[in-house]
Amino acid sequence: MKNLILLAGLAALLASCGKPAPPPATPAAPSPSANDTPILSRAKIFQWIAGEVEFRQLGFHSVSNPSTGPESAPAAGVVKEADDFARRYGFADYAEYDRVRRRIVLARLYVVKSRLRAQQEENLKQQIRIAKDVVTDGRATEENKKLWTANMMKALEDLQALPPLPPPDVPAGDVLVVQQYDAEISRAEMENNEPR
Repeated sequence: MKNLILLAGLAALLASCGKPAPPPATPAAPSPSANDTPILSRAKIFQWIAGEVEFRQLGFHSVSNPSTGPESAPAAGVVKEADDFARRYGFADYAEYDRVRRRIVLARLYVVKSRLRAQQEENLKQQIRIAKDVVTDGRATEENKKLWTANMMKALEDLQALPPLPPPDVPAGDVLVVQQYDAEISRAEMENNEPR
């Protein structure tokens, strides 16, 4: 039986000899979509910041997020008012303003996630350093060494188990611009959230 299996394997190997290897499959390059192209710049960030106070006062959310049903489309007057608002702050129309606003929100979300991840890693590394210092300290009791060794092993496991940070939902260029002007964006949002 063993010889039969060996012979079948050799027969399959011989059958494939002499045949050229199939060419490697090359995946088609995905065509860049509008979401793959960075749209944020210093100018767009500051245009958005300038319009943010008025945006919150006017409440144009229904223009970009219409409800469903018979009255799902915003009134023409609201759309014109929203476009006029966007043009006052240097945008082509409200749709462009809304794209910039959404990109800023998604990029800021990624920035917060990456900061939290970095803080988690740093906290675990600090636990490992402390445990290592206690374990190597000649004055520590055997009981303390066992306890801190267990703590160090748990921190190492947790560090290795941290899942990788998923890629951002927006282009890296947009994330970099938002990181660069994060303080200004935060300040604008804080000012808008203060009671009047």
